[in-house]
Amino acid sequence: MRLSKILFLYNLEENYVIYAPTHHGRLDLKLKSTVIFCFLLIFIFSTGVYGFYWWKDNKYKVSTNNAYVKSSITTISSRISGYIELVPALTNAKVDKDEILVIFDTETFEAEVKASKAAVEVANAKISTIETDFKNISARLNLAKTNIEAVTSKAAALSSELKLANQDLSRIERLYNKKSVSRAKYDKFISHVQTAEHNLNAANSIIKSEKNKLEVILTEKQKIESQKKELLASLKNTEAKLKLSVINLESTKVLSPIDGIIANRIAEPGIYVEDGWPLMAVVPIHDIWIIANFKETQLERIKVGQKVNITFDAFKEKPLTGKVQSIAPASSASFSLLPPQNASGNFVKVVQRISVKITFEVPDEMLGRIVPGLSAVVSVNTDTSLKKSESSTKISSR
Repeated sequence: MRLSKILFLYNLEENYVIYAPTHHGRLDLKLKSTVIFCFLLIFIFSTGVYGFYWWKDNKYKVSTNNAYVKSSITTISSRISGYIELVPALTNAKVDKDEILVIFDTETFEAEVKASKAAVEVANAKISTIETDFKNISARLNLAKTNIEAVTSKAAALSSELKLANQDLSRIERLYNKKSVSRAKYDKFISHVQTAEHNLNAANSIIKSEKNKLEVILTEKQKIESQKKELLASLKNTEAKLKLSVINLESTKVLSPIDGIIANRIAEPGIYVEDGWPLMAVVPIHDIWIIANFKETQLERIKVGQKVNITFDAFKEKPLTGKVQSIAPASSASFSLLPPQNASGNFVKVVQRISVKITFEVPDEMLGRIVPGLSAVVSVNTDTSLKKSESSTKISSR
């Protein structure tokens, strides 16, 4: 019997030698080659299909992992100087808008309000008195003017009477010189002229006296007007102090301007703080956005309004969607103290990054969990055909 050749096979996994006839080994090798070929064929086909669909899904997407959550963190500062009495706001606690954060001791500020109110009352009383004086002086002034007008009118009449008396005296004097009238009649006309002159002089004296009184009254009126202006200015200043003291009293209760979460709390009961000192910060839970720093080579297809897929490093299983709101007008490096000069002739050309602001809606279950500083991966869908199809769908629905 002819012995077939023995094939020695060494099994690496089990670490032993297999002895097999060579004709069985050829069949096994051929079968293995066929199986391997089939597997390779299937692998190549699957890889090609996967690659095609991956390319189809991602050819319009521009992505970056240089993206971070941002927000306008509100620093709560003191508007007054005083001692803190109570701090209801706790670190990392959620607060609503207009909720009390800090309460100051109010004793000093209440006293200031009372003192300011009393000062306003005193100023109003002085102004009331000066207004009464002003009314009285105005009445005296009007009376003096009326008297001057009456006496002036009377003096004008007396002046006319004196003129007529002088004319009559001249006529009688000529007749008396011709012996046509008696001495008694002549003396009578002389007496008439003297009486008219006396009355006119008396009227002029009264006019002069009334004018002097008028000047005195006018001086008093000007003084009263000046005092009134000073009192009104003082009242205005006192009312401003009262308003400021009321504002300071209201400022003893520090309210939250937004809905948010307390962070970086410095305020503690019993400490004294100056006006403008920071007390704590309130991190908003609604008004947040993402700043994504794309390479300048990626900006060509990014437009405002495009849809963005967002995946946070902290919540990879809860992706969100947003949209491009704005694109920065300059690179991030342009705002540094020493902007780099990146001319094309440099030995190493650094790719610049442009900030893109992305807005998104935060689900209720994630409010307060997506906070400023979190990292994210964003992918902008730049497929323009998608936007056209959406717009055509809206038009057809109308």
